Amino acid sequence: MDMLDMHNKGGNPICTLGACQVLILDEADRMLDMGFEKDIRSIVSAMKSSKERQTMLFTATWPKNVQKIAADLLKPDRVKVTVGSGGDKLTANKAVSQFVKVVQQNDKWSEFAKLMEPYKKGGECHGNRVMIFCNTKRDVNGIGQHLWQEGYSADTCSGDRSQKEREAVIAAFRKGTTTMVVATDVAARGIDVTGVEAVINYDFPRDACDDYIHRIGRTGRAGATGVAHTLFTKQDGRYAKELCRILVDANQEVTPELQELARSGGSGGGGFGKPWGGGRGGGGRGGGGRGGGRGGGGRGGGGGFNKKW
Repeated sequence: MDMLDMHNKGGNPICTLGACQVLILDEADRMLDMGFEKDIRSIVSAMKSSKERQTMLFTATWPKNVQKIAADLLKPDRVKVTVGSGGDKLTANKAVSQFVKVVQQNDKWSEFAKLMEPYKKGGECHGNRVMIFCNTKRDVNGIGQHLWQEGYSADTCSGDRSQKEREAVIAAFRKGTTTMVVATDVAARGIDVTGVEAVINYDFPRDACDDYIHRIGRTGRAGATGVAHTLFTKQDGRYAKELCRILVDANQEVTPELQELARSGGSGGGGFGKPWGGGRGGGGRGGGGRGGGRGGGGRGGGGGFNKKW
């Protein structure tokens, strides 16, 4: 039962909010992205006015919807603290070396395989902590399962796993028992694991550059440096212009291919070229890696990493 349920419980609420003197909204941008604005406003409407309470709002990004709710819920004479030099612009951590490669959709798998080579047993980066991001639970499960089958210390973190399972995955990753986590954006924010050496974006995030910043922010933390590799396709081209700006602001290289996509805006088309099959299958409900259990390549079958690598 959440706070709104407790407050709205018939004529006999479990808790009342009228005496609340301090309101803290953490990861406000994420809550709005997840559609909780109405709930937030309902909770706040049961509290004292902003003039009678202390309100603190924390956000990693500063889009217009966050600016609007901040203006509505905070005092007019509020104090704004900006960490970093980007002002209101979306900025990336300059301690992270960003490499964006424009690829054909059906070449993503082979390009991903090349990125994984140094992390093989005996490779120069073997044992380093790596986070791999995909847009779908199906791809998370497929990649996680195949990495595990190829001997990588990998596990998965997505909405297919329970909260308890996801916490166990991150705990093992933090401890070093697992060195690779394949995840959806469920792991892109609010998870602090020191010593993540690299982030690999198998997919560019659907919600574009906000989530890109959060993903690559899993590395290069607490004064350390990090590396972020991103596979970028023509289908992602509508985000190319903003991505170019982020790279330039962070003193990173912008390839001619990405510049061309920024000018043209990209286009659709192309296949997938994944080694796990089509149909309604996927990685199985348990995902890949240690938590896998019932994982697999989906109903369509498909090969393994050893066929591509």
